[in-house]
Amino acid sequence: MKGSHSEESKETMSKVRRHLDSIVTFLNPLLPLANCHMVEFFTQNHWETLIPGNLKSSLDALSLNDAVNYFWSLAKGQYINDHSELGKWIEEAKSNCVTVNNEYCISAEQLHTHIQSLGGDIKPEIKVKEFMNNKKSYEVQTMSRLVASLYEACSASCCVEAGGGRGHLPVALTLGYGIPSLTIDCDEKTLTSAAERIKIIQKQWHAIAKKIKDGQEEKMSKESNRNLHRFATAYVTRHTDLRAIVKEKFPEMEQEDVKLLLTGLHTCGNLGPASLRIFTSQPSTAAVFNVPCCYHLLAKDIDSGLCYVFQKGCVKRWLLEAISQFLCPI
Repeated sequence: MKGSHSEESKETMSKVRRHLDSIVTFLNPLLPLANCHMVEFFTQNHWETLIPGNLKSSLDALSLNDAVNYFWSLAKGQYINDHSELGKWIEEAKSNCVTVNNEYCISAEQLHTHIQSLGGDIKPEIKVKEFMNNKKSYEVQTMSRLVASLYEACSASCCVEAGGGRGHLPVALTLGYGIPSLTIDCDEKTLTSAAERIKIIQKQWHAIAKKIKDGQEEKMSKESNRNLHRFATAYVTRHTDLRAIVKEKFPEMEQEDVKLLLTGLHTCGNLGPASLRIFTSQPSTAAVFNVPCCYHLLAKDIDSGLCYVFQKGCVKRWLLEAISQFLCPI
C-alpha cells in the first residue's frame, strides 16, 4: 500500500538495497543450479557439473539416506558449530534468507497491526470446505481475510485478481466479505469453466462455508450478492490498464474514481513482477497483495532489454520499485 515519505523509510530502503545486493552476490554463481530442472541432473549430469566441488565431495562420502538426514538435522539447527562443507553451505544460505522481523519483512501479526493502524479491521476467516483441495482451502482461508482487511484499509472500490484461473480467492472475497472482485486470466476456456463452477458454489454457499470467529465456526448468512464476482480475458503485463477493464466489466463504476486492490494467488513467472510494476506505475492501484511462484518460468528477456534475471539486478529493481512506492507516494 502506498504510504508517506520519511527519513525512516529512506533508511529502510537503504537496508533493503544492501540486503538485496548481498543476496544477488550469493545467488549469481548458483544461477545455473537455480534455473535447472530436476530431470537435467540425469540428462545433463548436473551433479558433476553444477554442485560446488567441496560440497559434492563431502556428500559423495555419505549414503543417500545419511546425506538427507544430515541435511535436515543441520537445517533444523540440531548441530552447533558444525564445520562440515554441508554445514558451512547451509549457514551461508541461511545468512542470505529474507527473514521475518527484520524491519521490512514482517510477520502476519505485525501485518494485522499495520492494517489496523491504517484504519482497517481484521476480518474473521472464511473456511470453504468444498470445491477446493485442502491446500487451496487453507490458502484461500488465510489470504482472503488479509486481502479483505487491506481492501477496507486502502478504501478500494474493487479487488482485481491477476491470473486467477478458477477464481478460488474471489469466491471468498465476494460471497464471504461482499467485495466486488474481477478475475483476469488469459485462458478464456478456463474462465468460462470457472464462471459456471462459481454459479454452483453460490447456490451452496451457506452450506459449504463457515465463518471462524474467536476460534469457533459459525454459519454464513444465506443472503449474499451473487453478482460481485466477474471475469475478464486478458494477458496481464505491466502495461495492462486494469482500471479500464474494471470499468468495462462493472459499468456501474463508470463514473467512479476507481481505486483497485491488485492481488494474486500463485502468480506464475512474469505475472508476479508485472503486478508489482502495475502497482508502481498506475495510480488507480491503491494496494497490492501478491503471492508469487514459479521462479523458473520468469522470462530472461525483460521488456526487450535482454536483462538476465539477477545478473543485471532485475529482481532487485522490481522489489525496490515496489518497496519504494510502498514507503513513498508516487
